[in-house]
Amino acid sequence: MEFLRLENGITFPISDEAFMKREIVNHSQKIIVIASKEKIERIAAFYCADIGVIDVLVTNEKNEEILEKYRKCGIQVVVVNA
Repeated sequence: MEFLRLENGITFPISDEAFMKREIVNHSQKIIVIASKEKIERIAAFYCADIGVIDVLVTNEKNEEILEKYRKCGIQVVVVNA
């Protein structure tokens, strides 16, 4: 369960999970993140990667002010009904 915040990047509450996901990011050509609105603009203790590595963000967040920040970073945002 990743947490996203522009200033802090992608973070996880468990160090092993952050380490494993960092390795996945480092060996991937495309990064698709699925994050519920409860996880966006929140941080956890363990850093994984900068927001800039994300190619696509899939979320149920509907606040356009928040979503526009991610779009401005070059991230394709897909909003789904949950």
